[in-house]
Amino acid sequence: MNLRLKKVNARDTAKVCALLYAVLGIIYILIGLVLLLLGAEKAEWVGMIAMGILLPLIGWVLILIMTKLFNWIMKIGGGIRVEFDQE
Repeated sequence: MNLRLKKVNARDTAKVCALLYAVLGIIYILIGLVLLLLGAEKAEWVGMIAMGILLPLIGWVLILIMTKLFNWIMKIGGGIRVEFDQE
């Protein structure tokens, strides 16, 4: 069965990607906390924690923009053919 992908919901895609970035943000925060415990400079761990918090927000905005651009290009290019199997 051949189907054609013509549009991706921008907000849903951005939401899922923001959640993925949030997981990365938690990892960054944990790394920052380990650095803090090991005696890292204050600026280093503050930067890690700030990046951990900002990463999901920045990711959401960038993915939202990229999805809108993707949909616009799909309109011009006619979509992507995707093949599915039925089990």
